Amino acid sequence: MQLAQTLETLTPFWKKEIEQALTLPPLPLDYQPKIVEIFDDLGLLAGSVLGEPYQCYRTETDLTNFIAWYLDGQLAFFYLRDAIVIDRLTLIAKASSLLNVIEGE
Repeated sequence: MQLAQTLETLTPFWKKEIEQALTLPPLPLDYQPKIVEIFDDLGLLAGSVLGEPYQCYRTETDLTNFIAWYLDGQLAFFYLRDAIVIDRLTLIAKASSLLNVIEGE
């Protein structure tokens, strides 16, 4: 199934969230979220608030089609089946890699 067809299987809420996130720029290099929330098809999966992690229970039979990462209420990453649809973390990842090179790690 092609990505466009797969996107059509999402609820209107997720379609709207993706459309809005596609218009936003990548997050800044020095971005440090206070709240991280991770969702899947079944709802809230895990997260962290001010450094305190939490997670919700899933059984081995709970299958999901997507993972959505929100940072401080903004959709920053969306993975659907085998495709990355939203990735606003690219600059942060590049900055982290560059910092590791500079620090000799």
